[in-house]
Amino acid sequence: MNFYNIINAAYLSALTDPTARYRTKVMPLDHWENAVGELYEDIITDTSAQQTIGTGNGVRRSLTISLADEDGKYSPSRNSHFWYNRKFSLWEGVEVGEDIYWQEQGVYYSTKAEEYRGAVNIS
Repeated sequence: MNFYNIINAAYLSALTDPTARYRTKVMPLDHWENAVGELYEDIITDTSAQQTIGTGNGVRRSLTISLADEDGKYSPSRNSHFWYNRKFSLWEGVEVGEDIYWQEQGVYYSTKAEEYRGAVNIS
């Protein structure tokens, strides 16, 4: 079962469970920030979710994430989920058994999307 933005005893226990598996999910959003899909299978985990969080006033978070794109379904174009000024949200989760506890990490605008060797890098 999926749990979203819930912090309870079961979630805290999952964080310390040695069998826990950590997950990352990207959700493309429409203009009004409604989810139009979920991506987690194609995220390249060795480079995904590289967040840089600025602590100064007026500084936004930035994110670079890579998606495996062997068949071209994420190729940057005007009609793609990942084009300039498109919104997406990042979720990080911990999976224990059949339960996944997802925590939203923020909403981002894509300012750059580029293809490189079978992957699309979005930032």
